[in-house]
Amino acid sequence: MRENIIITGFMGTGKSIVAEELARKLRMEFIDMDQIIEERQGLTISDIFARYGENYFREQENKLVKELSRKENMVIATGGGT
Repeated sequence: MRENIIITGFMGTGKSIVAEELARKLRMEFIDMDQIIEERQGLTISDIFARYGENYFREQENKLVKELSRKENMVIATGGGT
């Protein structure tokens, strides 16, 4: 079993770039939370905020965090507002 590594930080600081490279070097799965939410919603983060509001977006983040917490061997890049 290999625990997850979670990369957090402010928007635009390179979380996804660092997480992706770390995952590659450690041979772990790379997860970009914003990308998953965008794919599942069929909208950009900006469009989700505009259409449904921040509370809805945060609910989607929380659901994804719960889902990912049951998995292992991942490097996870959180969103800039997480």
